[in-house]
Amino acid sequence: DPDSLKITVKAQRPILISSGYLSCYWCFRMGKDTFHDPAVAAYINQHYYPILIDSEIMGTEDGYLQEFMGETQQFSGWPANVLLTPDGYPVFGFSYVDPGTLLRLL
Repeated sequence: DPDSLKITVKAQRPILISSGYLSCYWCFRMGKDTFHDPAVAAYINQHYYPILIDSEIMGTEDGYLQEFMGETQQFSGWPANVLLTPDGYPVFGFSYVDPGTLLRLL
């Protein structure tokens, strides 16, 4: 979304984008266990511009994330979590991680 990108560039915060779909077990676990963890949520909201997308609705964007994951991590799938610079360049990707691991990665 171009408007979201303008906000992140102005704020100079990196983007954390997560793509998944409703019936994906590990997407559900990532949301429930990791993103809803109070320490993780506070850290992400303070330091990143978080974006959650539905891969079935935003297939083009999900395809971009999957391609990046495949090229850099040698795997793809869901959830696809990618850190981007404020101007939208992907830097690092990962799939499901627990709260402690995510805090260490960020």
